[in-house]
Amino acid sequence: IDVPSWYGVMVPASTPTATIGQMHASMAAVLARPTVRDKLNAQGLTAVATAPGPFAAQIKAETAAWAAVIRDANIKAD
Repeated sequence: IDVPSWYGVMVPASTPTATIGQMHASMAAVLARPTVRDKLNAQGLTAVATAPGPFAAQIKAETAAWAAVIRDANIKAD
């Protein structure tokens, strides 16, 4: 079973596209710094500055996949 974990930054749906682009560019620049990458790598993390569109698609795909697991296993919240 492959269950990756990841961290991401999300904003309200009403956030202007230009603002999202600026935020992504700024975060990607920080994650590209060798000192930041080294600190993350030392913790076993790999920095990936996924663009907003592909990140949204990843979340959608993982949500669908886990929904199927939950449905197929008949998992219910207590």
